[in-house]
Amino acid sequence: MNDNYIFKVGEFSGPFDLLLQLAKDHEIEICEVCLDDLINQYLDFISKVQEEGLDIRSSYLEMAAELLRLKSASLLQLDNELDLDMEEELVIDRQEMIRRILEYKRYKEIVPELNQLIDERDNYLTRESDNLSEFRNDNFKNNFDINKFYKAVELFLAHQQKDLEEKIIEVKELNVEKFINYLRQIDKPLHLSEVIKKASRNEFVVLFLACLECLKLNYITVKEDKQHIVTIYPGENNE
Repeated sequence: MNDNYIFKVGEFSGPFDLLLQLAKDHEIEICEVCLDDLINQYLDFISKVQEEGLDIRSSYLEMAAELLRLKSASLLQLDNELDLDMEEELVIDRQEMIRRILEYKRYKEIVPELNQLIDERDNYLTRESDNLSEFRNDNFKNNFDINKFYKAVELFLAHQQKDLEEKIIEVKELNVEKFINYLRQIDKPLHLSEVIKKASRNEFVVLFLACLECLKLNYITVKEDKQHIVTIYPGENNE
């Protein structure tokens, strides 16, 4: 090994991290043919660290012991001192070591992508689902199920949402009465999508609350078909 090496054990998150860096810097392919070269580089590095009296975690020494075992078995194989069963075991062990190194390599490659997803997720605000238990009373007629209505609205929005990259929160005063008055003036059946067109994205929550209030006061009624399409009808107390 080059005496001018610049690595320090503390720079790596573990023995597999060290193996990958050695393979990269010495242009060693991680394959069955080149595994011996990688083993030699790792053992030389650990030996150099120990000679300088530097602290080294046990996980690095455990890996060194495992690689030394594979190296010794390979030398015995070259001298034809291994029986058939031991040769088969050696092949399996070497393949398993290569698999573990490649698995760690894939993990390292995906970390930046995962970090990017975490950063993107930080741009969103979330809250718990609305508690609709207060609307569960006898004020709804015709055995109206508020949960089904809520689910139908959720499914509708899932198909309608397109721009999920909004990161600016607008502060705007919203008025439930405005939407209640609008719903009270409905004089013919309307699909939920037609009603939603009257509200901006930020106003939709208030519109939904207005729908619930109008349902309670029987200003409107709603029906949901098998495709979860919601239709709003004028209620008995509608104007």
